[in-house]
Amino acid sequence: MNTLELEETSHSPKVSCRPTGELSFAGRSIPENALDFYMPIIKWLEEYKKNPAPLTSYVFGFEYINSISFKMIYEIMKIGSHIKENGGQVTVKWMYESDDEEILDQGKTFEAKTGLNFDFVAV
Repeated sequence: MNTLELEETSHSPKVSCRPTGELSFAGRSIPENALDFYMPIIKWLEEYKKNPAPLTSYVFGFEYINSISFKMIYEIMKIGSHIKENGGQVTVKWMYESDDEEILDQGKTFEAKTGLNFDFVAV
């Protein structure tokens, strides 16, 4: 399985998905077509979950997430929930600007919806 790397743009986050279980997403998520942007990531993760690393580590550092991106990120996290339900170890680090209540609240919503334990880190 190959590493998936996407460079950050003014509308889409930097993405790194490694077969070693290190998954990171950072930046703004307001792509013109969120489905086109996120589907390759979701497909990669669907393949990854068939034989995940002993530890899957998500790191999110979003500056802004629009509503359709929110739905796509939720799909990404549901894959993490599936890995956990099947005995894998999954960690989530949710980084946010210390004064950005909206991004913090979005992280708390993801935590409640997925059942994954989040480590919230103010930066």
